[in-house]
Amino acid sequence: QRELSELRDVTSQKDEEIEKLKKNLSAVRMRREQRESHLRRSIVVIDPDTGREMRPEEAYKQGLIDWK
Repeated sequence: QRELSELRDVTSQKDEEIEKLKKNLSAVRMRREQRESHLRRSIVVIDPDTGREMRPEEAYKQGLIDWK
């Protein structure tokens, strides 16, 4: 009877450990997804006359946009 109780305790501890690891894994996945989606964002300005793509800094220097 005592051995069965000890086995239940061990099983319970292992289940708790598994749940903690699952939570940690999902947190890592969420951080990774946030980082990947953040890296994909970029701003491109297209010159209406030439159709050329450029960074906002370049478009500002050429007077195509205001910096506000």
